[in-house]
Amino acid sequence: MRSAIVRSLLTGWLLVGCTAEAPPPAAPPAPPPPIDQSFRTARPDPLAPVTLQRPIPQVAQLGNGFWLWVIDRPTPTVSLRISCRVGGRDNPVGKAGLAAITTRMLTEGTQKKSALQLAIAAESFGASLEHESGRDSSSLDLEVLPEHAERAIELLAEVVREPAFRAEDFARVQAEWVDDLTLQRQDPTHLAWLIGYRALLGPQQGVASQGTPSQVRSLKLDDVRKFMSSMWTPERCGMLAAGPISTSDIEPIVSDLLGDWPPRRGRDETPQTASPPGRRAVYVFDRPGAVQTAIFHGTMVPKRYAPGHEARQVLNNLFGGLFTSRLNLNLREKNAYTYGAFSTLVTTLDWGIWAVSTNVRSDVTAASLREIAAEFNQLLAPNAIGDEELQRARTDLIFKTSANLEHTGKLLDELEEIFVFELPAEYFAQYSDAVASVDAEKLGEQLKYTPRNNEVIALVGDQRQLLAAGVLDEYTRSVGLQWLDGTD
Repeated sequence: MRSAIVRSLLTGWLLVGCTAEAPPPAAPPAPPPPIDQSFRTARPDPLAPVTLQRPIPQVAQLGNGFWLWVIDRPTPTVSLRISCRVGGRDNPVGKAGLAAITTRMLTEGTQKKSALQLAIAAESFGASLEHESGRDSSSLDLEVLPEHAERAIELLAEVVREPAFRAEDFARVQAEWVDDLTLQRQDPTHLAWLIGYRALLGPQQGVASQGTPSQVRSLKLDDVRKFMSSMWTPERCGMLAAGPISTSDIEPIVSDLLGDWPPRRGRDETPQTASPPGRRAVYVFDRPGAVQTAIFHGTMVPKRYAPGHEARQVLNNLFGGLFTSRLNLNLREKNAYTYGAFSTLVTTLDWGIWAVSTNVRSDVTAASLREIAAEFNQLLAPNAIGDEELQRARTDLIFKTSANLEHTGKLLDELEEIFVFELPAEYFAQYSDAVASVDAEKLGEQLKYTPRNNEVIALVGDQRQLLAAGVLDEYTRSVGLQWLDGTD
C-alpha cells in the first residue's frame, strides 16, 4: 500500500513538472552558402605545354661487327635484349617457321645447362628468359635489377654462343609448335589474315613467319643448327639495353663475352619485293554454320623505311586505328554490324600492308563490305579530312610514344625498330615533331594507296549464307570467285 502511494505521489510530481513552461526552442542553424557547381560543366583550361626531351641512344660497335645500343634512364630495372636482324624473311623455301623455331630452341638449354637449369639461372636473379621472332628480326630478353645486369648479360651471351639444340628438346618443341599453329587456324580472324597475306604477297613472302603445320612438321634438327650457324652472326646482332646503365658500363662486359664471336657471312639472298595483285581479288573460306563473317580487306603500301611512314601512320589512325575512327564509328556505332572494326598498318623491310579487320553478322556481310569501300572512297573526296580528327590522330600517336618512357621493355622495342630498320639514332627523339608536322597535304600524298581495284578481300564464314544473300555478286563479275580448300 505504501509503495503504491509513493508511486502515485511521484507520478503526480512528474506530471506537474511536465506541465511547467518549457524554454523556447533554439533557432535553426543558418543554411550553408550555395556551392558553385559551374565546374561540372566548364571544361578545365589546359596545362601549360611541356617540351618532352626524349633520350638519344648511345651507340657503339665491337670489332667483329656486334652492336651496342643503350638508353640510360633512371628506372628501377634494366631491360636487356640480344636482337638479330634475322626473321621469317630469311626462311628457306619450304621451311617456313625455321627462324622462329630456332629462336625458341635457344631458350631450351645451352651446352652447360639443361632447359630447367637455364630457367633456374634466370630465376635466380628474378627474371625469365623471353624469346620473340618476327618477319625481320629475332630476339632474347631479360629484365633484371641493375645489380644483376652483368650476370644477365653473361647468361644471354651463353645462350647465343653455346646453344645445346638437343634432339629431345627439339621433338617436344616441334610438336607443341605444330599444335599451336593448328589451333590458331581455328580462329576465323587469324585465318582471314593468313589468306589475305598469302593472296597479297605470294606463296613465299605471304606465309606466316611462325610457319605452317606441314612445313614445321618437316623441319629437322639439322635445319636449326645450320640456320643458327649461318644466320645468327655478330654483324647482324646487337645488345640493346634500357635502364640505369650506360655504354661504358656494359661495353667491357659485352666485349669480353661476345667480342671474339667470329663473323660469318650469312645467306645474301633477299626476298623478291612483293607486287600488288593489280586487281580486286576475293577469297572465301567456308565455315558451315558460322553466324559471323571474319573480314580481311587489304592493300599494299610502301616498306617501313620508305618516305612518308609517319603520314601513313596518321592516316591509318584517322581511318581505323582509333576507337573513334571513321571505320569503327560507321560499322559499330552507326550500323551495329560489329563489336569493333579497325585498320592496321603492317610494314617490314620488304613490303607494307594496310588492312581492315572485323567480324560481322553473316547477314550484313555485303553491307559491311559496301560501307568499308564507301569509307575508303570518302577519304578521296575534296577537303574530306577535318582538322579535329587529324589532330586527334596525331595526338594519339605522340602520347603513346611518349608513354613508352615509363617502360624499359617498350624502349627496347623502339631501339630494336631503329636497329633493324637502320633508322637514325635520334629517330624517336624527333618522332613527335615528325607526326605533328603531318597535315592534310601530306595525308593527301598517301591517299594513292587507298584500295582502288588493287585489293584483296578474304572472308571466313558460311559459304551458303554468303552466296544466298548475294554477298559476292558484285565481285564475281569482276574477278571470279576464288575458293580456298586448305589453310596450310
